[in-house]
Amino acid sequence: MDRTNIIRQWLDSGSLPSEAEFFRIFADGSGKYILDERSTWDFKQEWPFSYSNDYWGGIAKLLCAFSNISGGLIMIK
Repeated sequence: MDRTNIIRQWLDSGSLPSEAEFFRIFADGSGKYILDERSTWDFKQEWPFSYSNDYWGGIAKLLCAFSNISGGLIMIK
């Protein structure tokens, strides 16, 4: 399955898929989320509690990077 192309299609359409479709793309055969990240998606443990720490800085850099490549998904647990 080419997740990058599927995500690109979602981004181009301007809307996200249903929860079931989203889970199908990002879960392995056992029902657990995949752990790999690519140029169009990234997983984060939590939303930052402060906008002045290194964790927030990493999310800000990721947002800028996705902006420069025409989009991406940040999935926050």
